[in-house]
Amino acid sequence: MMRPSAAVLIVLLLAASHRAHAQERDSLPEEPPESKPGCGAALNIGAGCSGLSIGNSHRWNGLRINFIDRHVELINGLNVTFWRSSKNEWATVNGLSVGIAPQAGWYHGVQLGVVSVVADHDMVGLSAGVLAAVSGASMTGVNVGGLAVVSGSSMEGLNVGGLAAVGSYMGGVNAGILAAVAGSDMMGLNVAGLATVAGTALRGISVAGLAAIGGTSATGLNVAGLAVVGGTELTGLNVAGLSVVGGTTLRGVSVAGLGATGGTEIQGFAAAFAHVRAKLSIEGFTASLWNRTDDMTGVAIGYANTFERRQRGLSIGLVNYAVELEGVQLGLLNIAENNRGIFRVLPLVNLHFE
Repeated sequence: MMRPSAAVLIVLLLAASHRAHAQERDSLPEEPPESKPGCGAALNIGAGCSGLSIGNSHRWNGLRINFIDRHVELINGLNVTFWRSSKNEWATVNGLSVGIAPQAGWYHGVQLGVVSVVADHDMVGLSAGVLAAVSGASMTGVNVGGLAVVSGSSMEGLNVGGLAAVGSYMGGVNAGILAAVAGSDMMGLNVAGLATVAGTALRGISVAGLAAIGGTSATGLNVAGLAVVGGTELTGLNVAGLSVVGGTTLRGVSVAGLGATGGTEIQGFAAAFAHVRAKLSIEGFTASLWNRTDDMTGVAIGYANTFERRQRGLSIGLVNYAVELEGVQLGLLNIAENNRGIFRVLPLVNLHFE
């Protein structure tokens, strides 16, 4: 089995390679070169740039075989090339492209690389590389890389990387043994051995061995061995072995081995072993050793329930505390600051109704 350190190193190398490819793509001229007349210098068998071509023909329909493609314009049919070219960024290949490491500007169809398959611009269809499938812009369809699938822009469809699937926007089924990472939104079924990460919104079903993270929000079914995090809002069914965190709002059903936290509020069902915590308010049902917030509306069950402003509803615990109680406290020690005299602190039961 590959050691985690080796896996991380490989992903870092892939990321560096992708950055280098992106820099190379950024240096391309904004306009393609002028179209050349004829079919190009090659052994061409056929008529009208159609048939069999052996060599570097720049326009061809049919079967074309070449060692390294340079300055190709348009290929329709079966293109067989044996190595990656750095001078093929304006080529459009429609059909079936096969090679050791084929590279073109645009691919439409089926692209298969023994090492990799690379599109400087867009890649559409079925794309597979033993090491990687890489697109400088969008990638649409079924994309598979033994180590990684990488898109400089959007990635939509079935995207599977042996270690990582990486894109700007990702939609569909996104899976990586190590990670699935989107620079902006990630939507659909997102699965990774370590982490599923979206720079902005994470939506759909997200499952990760360690963490599922939405930079701004996470919505849907989110399950992780360690943590589920929404930068601002976390909404849906959220389950984590350690922590469930919504930067501002935690909404829905949330279950965590250690703690469930909403930066300002929690709405719905929240259960954790150690604590359920929101700065301003909790509405719904909470269960943990320590439930705490300013305002609680609903039912809270725990070893200690601490509400620094108001409790509306029922709290059950060894110690229950509320500055303003509008409901019932059941426990060993029940404290309601708005009750008078001996009724402020009572054993077993305390209550207050306006």
